[in-house]
Amino acid sequence: MPRSFQHYAPALLLAGLAACAAPPATNPALGAAQQRLSRDQQDPVIREKANAALTGAEQAVTAAGIAFRDNDPTALQHQLYLADRQLATAEAEGRTATSRAEAASQARNDAELGAYKTRETDEGTLVSLYGLPFEEGQATLRPGAALRLQPLADYLKTHPDRQVMVRGNSDSAGSPAVNQALSQSRADAVRDFLVSAGVPPDRVKAQGLGAEFPLASNATAAGRQANRRVDVVIEPPSSTAALPAGR
Repeated sequence: MPRSFQHYAPALLLAGLAACAAPPATNPALGAAQQRLSRDQQDPVIREKANAALTGAEQAVTAAGIAFRDNDPTALQHQLYLADRQLATAEAEGRTATSRAEAASQARNDAELGAYKTRETDEGTLVSLYGLPFEEGQATLRPGAALRLQPLADYLKTHPDRQVMVRGNSDSAGSPAVNQALSQSRADAVRDFLVSAGVPPDRVKAQGLGAEFPLASNATAAGRQANRRVDVVIEPPSSTAALPAGR
């Protein structure tokens, strides 16, 4: 054996043994726990409503990292289990808080918009302005419309975080082009009232839908009158989606 190799052989042997004994550079379970903790820490509801569980999870993840560096698989497994339990608790508390907040918001909406028929949709709160009919072929608000629309304007002024889409509808009398233009004019009329009542114009858009979404049959006068209407969609405060194109 060459003398130079004999000189380095012990060092190479020790290096090889150390490499065999060293733990892996990463641990998938630990990495997943760290990512989950980071995600939950960025959730404002969890931070506020589940701070104790979140702190416990952070401590467990930190201890798991130490156990991993110390090549202690038993301690690592135990701390990862504790972290999982604490994170599950934090996430459950966050969901509960969110559900309660949504229920409270719906209750407030019901109370404040009690003058209207409302229902929740994927887009937000749909307010049906029944009792605000239009004459056939007309887009002018009837006398007394202010009494019908003022509660909606008051609600919007006290909820400055809500964006609004006003949607005009028509009956099927006339051509589709005429009906679309007429429904747009009706939506514009309601929008203009809301703006004149103090709602900032950049929060209210208007869209004409023509006769595409009837509430009743257009075969009768009563049905056509019901279809000449305006609906208002009030977006939820958390929504960041852009409103459809409209005035």
